[in-house]
Amino acid sequence: LCNTKVTSQQTLLLHAEGKKHRAKARAFHAKQPEQMEASALDTKALTENKANSESLENKPKGEAKP
Repeated sequence: LCNTKVTSQQTLLLHAEGKKHRAKARAFHAKQPEQMEASALDTKALTENKANSESLENKPKGEAKP
C-alpha cells in the first residue's frame, strides 16, 4: 500500500501506526469495501479448512473418531 521498505518488525509496526499510513489504508478500504469483505471471508474459510485438515492428518489412522 505505501511501498515502503523497513528493516525490522518494530519499524513496520511504527509505520503502520503513523498518520499517513492510516489515511492511505482508510482511503484504500473505502474504495473497495465489497471486495475486502469477500476476501476476508475467503481467508477465514481457508484458514479453518487448513486447521481442520491438519488436525485430521495428525491423528493415527487406526484410531476411531469420537
